[in-house]
Amino acid sequence: MKKILPLFLCLLSALSLQAQTFHFPDNYNTNFPDVDNPTFEEMNGEIYFFAAKNNFDYEPHKYSCATGAYTLLKDVNPGAASSEPYTGVNEMMKFKTHVYFGALDGTGKTDLWRTDGTGAGTVKFKSFAFTSSNPQTISFFAADENLMYFRASTDAGYGIWRTDGTDAGTFLISQATNFNFYVSEKKYETLLYNGKFYFQQKLLPAVTSLPYATDGTLAGTVCLIPAGNPDYYYMTDPYDFEPFQGKVWFGLDGPTNGGLFKSDGTLAGTQFMGSCGTGANPGKRPNILKAAGDYLYVRAMGAQSGYELFYTDGTLNGGGLVSDLWPGPNSGLQSGSEFFAVGDKLFFTGAPSAASSVKDLYVVTGTSAPIRLDISGPTQDSKPQFLVSYNNLLYFRAKATSNSIDQRVYQSDGTVAGTVDAAPGASYYFLGGTLQALPSGIYFPATIGGNDLRPATIGNCFMATGVSETIQHHIELFPNPIEGQLNFKGIDKSQKICVQDLQGRKMLEKLISPGDGELDCSELPSGMYVVCFENGKREKVVRK
Repeated sequence: MKKILPLFLCLLSALSLQAQTFHFPDNYNTNFPDVDNPTFEEMNGEIYFFAAKNNFDYEPHKYSCATGAYTLLKDVNPGAASSEPYTGVNEMMKFKTHVYFGALDGTGKTDLWRTDGTGAGTVKFKSFAFTSSNPQTISFFAADENLMYFRASTDAGYGIWRTDGTDAGTFLISQATNFNFYVSEKKYETLLYNGKFYFQQKLLPAVTSLPYATDGTLAGTVCLIPAGNPDYYYMTDPYDFEPFQGKVWFGLDGPTNGGLFKSDGTLAGTQFMGSCGTGANPGKRPNILKAAGDYLYVRAMGAQSGYELFYTDGTLNGGGLVSDLWPGPNSGLQSGSEFFAVGDKLFFTGAPSAASSVKDLYVVTGTSAPIRLDISGPTQDSKPQFLVSYNNLLYFRAKATSNSIDQRVYQSDGTVAGTVDAAPGASYYFLGGTLQALPSGIYFPATIGGNDLRPATIGNCFMATGVSETIQHHIELFPNPIEGQLNFKGIDKSQKICVQDLQGRKMLEKLISPGDGELDCSELPSGMYVVCFENGKREKVVRK
């Protein structure tokens, strides 16, 4: 990938469907790192990611939302070489007081590293017995306050590991016996729920994948299908685990098209729940699952409808078909369809006709007919992907034309009118990498000119020195820093003013009348906050 001199690109949004735009510093220099299809992580108001200050030397960095400064945490692979395991693959995960990541240090293999946000605290945490000349990728799955689960390789193959943050508490949960034929679970098809980690895997001599659950101990790692598997149930890609009505649900295929199961994480507590509905067109072979409101929505196959959107109400064979998106036996929901829930709304992607390459975003509430949230028109593929949510809005990548280079970030409140480009005035495209939701906002790598990728954000962490709003507002607020009262000048109409912390949580709110006004901030803890106005203006303030 060709790299040019990088700088930070920042995307600012009021998160209220008001358009914002990009502005760039005039001086292109090497003081701002370039990213390469990264994942982002957040800890203590700072954003962590791999970036290159010069050419291909990708190393772990952090960015401070409070000060606007970025820091190279450590040159893990000394000199001009990169510590990034693979180009474009550099996952991170926050666990307890550290951010963990895989990195190369010049030895030719990937080790597990972690950082507390300081250079001295950026250290190698765990090495693996892996002698292949190809560096491995460490994939992070899930973490709670007690354990983090991840995948790493040894010479024996992929393995599922757990850690409690100590060396003694870091060990294998499941290890393959053959590197080439072991198929571990997919990152986004795992789940950590009520202290148990759910995943699918294939262990020799089995020829199919099966569901597993673990409490973090070897003895507590169990297959959720009986030994010998008399009904020959199995999982294929993709199969999701999803919490619903206090249990974890998943789908299995089998000689009679399988069905839905729910489990408490034990074999004895795993129960067959049948199909989605009964009659001539029940939903069988379920694989994509997502709970929203009172229902669990499922991509399942009906004999008369093909793979479409079904639902279950949580009872045996309860539910049925929600919508035959592509009428008849053809499948409107293909294997690449995505589901995402925001409140009681299910957003999903599907194809409505024989033009199967034309995919769009849809939303459904309850069992009503889905609403098509079209971006590019009825004859073009808007290619919606990477569905995430922030501040009760859905964000996703899509394109309004037939040109893939026009992919951008859109947002939706679940209505046609409220499904819009998140920053229509911004000059960028979003071709590589993924879209992530962190406490302070939405993050993604944006492209400006050629293939230069820069970190971009929509939210309360404004990663820039050169960001300004499209419309100039004339409201003034003072003093800053705040000691007790925050005063306003230039309020021309009554409007609600709120104060958020850097994680987007509302701390204060008040209706301010025209003219001057004030807001009592004396109860706010010391720190950095964002003052939000209804007209889109946002200002950072400091409480002493």
